[in-house]
Amino acid sequence: MEEFKTLRVCYPMVGSSVYEALILACEQAELLAETSQLYSDLQFYGVEPTFNCYRSAAMVYCKMGFPETAEYLIGCIFKNGATLQDFSIHVALIEAYAKQKMWQRAESVFGQLRFLNLPLDGKVWNALIYAYAESGCYEQARAAFDEMLRFGLSPTAETINGLMQAFINAERLDHLQDLVEEMQQMGFRISKSTVLLMLNSFAEVGNVSEVKRIYHDMKAAGYLPNMQLYRKLIDLLSKRGCVRDIELIVKEMKAAGFKLDVSIYNSMLSLYMDTGNSTKVFELYQGMQAAGLAPDNNTYSILFAMYSRHLRTEEAFTILREMKRFGYGPTLNSYKELLSTCGRLQLWEETENLFKEMEMSSCKLDRSAYHIMIKAYRRAGEYKKAENLLAEMKNSGIEPTLATMHMLMDSYGKGEEPERAEKVFRNLRDAGLNLGTAQYTSVVDAYLKTGDYAMGIKKLMKMKEDGFEPDYRTWTCVIGSASICQNTSEALDLLNALREMGFPLPVRTESARRGGCIWFCKCHRESALGIRTTSYSCMDL
Repeated sequence: MEEFKTLRVCYPMVGSSVYEALILACEQAELLAETSQLYSDLQFYGVEPTFNCYRSAAMVYCKMGFPETAEYLIGCIFKNGATLQDFSIHVALIEAYAKQKMWQRAESVFGQLRFLNLPLDGKVWNALIYAYAESGCYEQARAAFDEMLRFGLSPTAETINGLMQAFINAERLDHLQDLVEEMQQMGFRISKSTVLLMLNSFAEVGNVSEVKRIYHDMKAAGYLPNMQLYRKLIDLLSKRGCVRDIELIVKEMKAAGFKLDVSIYNSMLSLYMDTGNSTKVFELYQGMQAAGLAPDNNTYSILFAMYSRHLRTEEAFTILREMKRFGYGPTLNSYKELLSTCGRLQLWEETENLFKEMEMSSCKLDRSAYHIMIKAYRRAGEYKKAENLLAEMKNSGIEPTLATMHMLMDSYGKGEEPERAEKVFRNLRDAGLNLGTAQYTSVVDAYLKTGDYAMGIKKLMKMKEDGFEPDYRTWTCVIGSASICQNTSEALDLLNALREMGFPLPVRTESARRGGCIWFCKCHRESALGIRTTSYSCMDL
């Protein structure tokens, strides 16, 4: 490379032969940018390009994705009287147009060659079929294939694959098997690359049954799968939950001498996690360690999520520390899984610290992450922190939803701050949001929790006035308040209010006193809400 740099300093003073040598050397070394620069400098200094300079520059421009420039250079070659030695440069040009999905231009190049009445070889026909295939023009591809046969040219595996690719890109997978059978009837042996192409195409669209069929046909034909195919199969089957099929393939791999790599372990770990088989997940991880394979970020993320899901927070935090030690980080979903678990287990300090870590990580927090933390604060009785987090959520550009505000209302209710719960309710109503039974019930419950039964009943009646029917939660909070009420008349007021809302509660208020208790029956009651109970309840007064 140093010699090349030294020559490059001197080449403006030399003739076309030096340029040609440099351009050919750069082309062979795949130094595309340098080749292009050399050709530009050659023109700048007025040096006449040789045939090889034109040819190499055209080939490089084809590889760089500039087929129009390449076609111009090819035209320059023949304007200068050069004769066509082979079709390689035209094949490269047709393929370059194919990659740009410019099949009409590729067809034009092919037509120019046919105009010269030259016997075109199979590579040119293959390039044309490939151009049609890339644009999904399966009818044109098939017509080119048939014409190729009429000229007495035998299709290769590349030809058949190009024709199949046309059907695949045109989303005509139903024609693939018919095409294969037709080729076999014509006496062509289907190559391993063709089978792999079919298998991969059905795998991409998730057609498990067709993948299995092709895979078994492939083995019956004597084609042995490679590691890449095994990875593709296991990845597809794991996403479809095909546990038994994967276990058979893994067994087959081991018998054939293949060793499982990290990507295959990850696919299997993900499968067993999704199916809830935690025992198998941990067994696989131990087997992975025994095989001397280092876990990657995907492996850690799967384990992290599995430990979180199974409430094994200590192991989850151990995995988290190990991930950070190797420079990995959990996904946002994995973080949320553990955050939710810590909240459910009432590990308040761990929950808060984990959320702070999430804020400092590269993960961009979404609405559900804030919701999980607000719920945790609500369970912990940290209502002020829940309110502050809501403000932080707004400042980060995430607008709270009705569900967010409902959680805040519940927090105020549990904190016995009904006025603040009602203030949130009014803000939601003034904002034009569609309130429902849940929001009304939260306000009712907030007043009942403070013992302000009169206001609770008033809000219950307001709910009815606004046209909302009570639900099971409404019934529960009113019944619960009546059961702990220390005043008989207030308890009866609550029950009567509930009955007025549509719940047929047969409360006996005069003759049902037994030892200081009022008994009320809920036996075999089924309301319009479909709530049916078969028990008796009593209230100590």
